[in-house]
Amino acid sequence: MKHLILIVSAVLCMAYFSACSSDEPGGSNPRHDIELDATSRGISDELNTFYVKFTHNACNYVDSFVGAETKNVVTSPLSISMVLSMVANSVTGDLQQEIIDYLGVNNLEGVNSLASTLLASLPNIDKGTTLTLANSVWVNSNYSVKSDYVSLINGNYDGTVSYFDVSNPSKAVSDINSWCAKKTNNLITNYFNEIEINPYTYAFILNAMYFKAKWATDGFFTESNLLEKFYGMSGIKSTQYMESKSSDLAYQAGDGFEYVRLPFGNGAFNLCIVLPNEDVEITDMSSRLTPEVFAAMEASTEKYSIKVKMPKFKFAQKLDLNSIVKACGLEHISDLVELTMFEDSIKGSTLLKQATSIEVNEKGAEAAAVSSAELVDSAPFVEPPLNLIINRPFLFFITECSTGTCLISGRLADV
Repeated sequence: MKHLILIVSAVLCMAYFSACSSDEPGGSNPRHDIELDATSRGISDELNTFYVKFTHNACNYVDSFVGAETKNVVTSPLSISMVLSMVANSVTGDLQQEIIDYLGVNNLEGVNSLASTLLASLPNIDKGTTLTLANSVWVNSNYSVKSDYVSLINGNYDGTVSYFDVSNPSKAVSDINSWCAKKTNNLITNYFNEIEINPYTYAFILNAMYFKAKWATDGFFTESNLLEKFYGMSGIKSTQYMESKSSDLAYQAGDGFEYVRLPFGNGAFNLCIVLPNEDVEITDMSSRLTPEVFAAMEASTEKYSIKVKMPKFKFAQKLDLNSIVKACGLEHISDLVELTMFEDSIKGSTLLKQATSIEVNEKGAEAAAVSSAELVDSAPFVEPPLNLIINRPFLFFITECSTGTCLISGRLADV
């Protein structure tokens, strides 16, 4: 069986899209919006819709998977959108259009242009936050990649193209895993094994992301001294909570849920939490919290003096993304198609997967993810201050403020 493995994201981060005001914290490290032209702004807005849908898709898949060890969900919408974009550039015809439609964008060129802007701008908008984005393509030395594809990876995706010797799988897997580890501050280390390096492997395409940020204000959260109850999907458990001091935070209450935005650093990146009301099941969120509802709620947030109490959490997960995307529009992702990134005609199909982890505590947040695409042969009135106690399942998003780019999203269902 012939393989083209396209690896997506090694991520260290958290995020979701948000409409932020210009008075976010910053001090000597002021926040500046990422400037987008009209085309890129349109693509960015369309991808914001994709980020919500993909998060719901991942949650629905976990809920329907009988063998799932946990109902918690963590994924990287930015990573999968980047890898799918690079896959779309490697094929033509129906599958390329299907990927474009799945992402909900108008044109692939616009996606490539936006990727270039995000790769150059996102790491530089908060001097107090560490964000690294990197792409690379590792190609079986028995095959050749077209020069225009190399130029695309170099130019739009700021990536490198290297060749590996398939007859020496131990060195190949060591080199690729070392790249992943370096770009993720050693959070993603042994994603590949030697079995995945064989004569039928065409290439690996990787996107790595590392993100680490402190809360906007020192001492914003402090660790609670007592264990408190969390009313999770699998039952009630006691866990360690953290509690914030009263701060002016963006808040909104929608039809059946509450929303609060917790800023990191200078406010360029935020942790956004959507908490269902006590009478709303978390499993109903995909039908109630549509992208349109979410966008409207974001746009209508108001600042209130809020004191937040929420659990610290840390977990990891692996997802079969083919099962997710095939049920939501990418019906032909597993079909044999011509891989036009190569000089010689090669046909293959695509297998998508992702491994992700996240940690949120009183200091800030850190997360990691590796995704792969393997091409194989065959606002109500609120009296301030508001005490918001997050003691039941909720959705979370880590986003960049001005573009809405979603680095990490998911659901905490149990602790």
